[in-house]
Amino acid sequence: MTEQNQTYYHIQIPGFERDIWKKGDVICTSLKEYNAFYSGLIRDMEDKEFVNGNKIGLIEYSNSIFEKDSNRNMKSKTEDYQSLYYEFQSNSFEYEGIANKLHWSLFQYLKWIREEIFENVRLKVDSNLPSRKSCIWISKIEDVKKWWDLFKNKSGKRILELRLKGDNVFIGDGTLIRADTFSLKEYESIAEKYWSGIVERKKEIEISYEGEFEVLNEFNDINDLTIR
Repeated sequence: MTEQNQTYYHIQIPGFERDIWKKGDVICTSLKEYNAFYSGLIRDMEDKEFVNGNKIGLIEYSNSIFEKDSNRNMKSKTEDYQSLYYEFQSNSFEYEGIANKLHWSLFQYLKWIREEIFENVRLKVDSNLPSRKSCIWISKIEDVKKWWDLFKNKSGKRILELRLKGDNVFIGDGTLIRADTFSLKEYESIAEKYWSGIVERKKEIEISYEGEFEVLNEFNDINDLTIR
């Protein structure tokens, strides 16, 4: 929780159907509307490949590659080692491509699983805490550069100075926001620790907020902001 009318900062990244906030806007988050983070996560999970004009899922696509390569290798009973080398090289590129796609897709699903478990645990701990599905992430001025550097490859990003009109702020331990092949119990344990609000390293905090806020200023570059 925090005092009302306190100034915080938010880095907004344009793209897809995100609203572009301007100076003077008064905005209120809504539990009925996903934030840019969660809506982007849902969108990124819908990873498909086009094969012969048809859109298919990655598992079906990878199965077709494995089956094709298996049949091809069974027929490779020639002593033309140069041909075998190029065939192996072609197979390697194809396997590398599908491995990267499957890794990306797995990572998105693991993040989705994490967020679903975190949300369920939040509702059990305190349903009034900001939901990670609909909140905005904010920071104090001394932490803005950290987040700006984190999104350094995102074009068109801007820093927004905000005045919070509510007090529903949560400070969590950012080191707990991980995605890996944890068991459900491990994810639940991590979520419980996160929603406890205990932060072991102050430099790794993340701040979420739900409620109404006003955009006071816009900055197109970190150098336009005076870091106090």
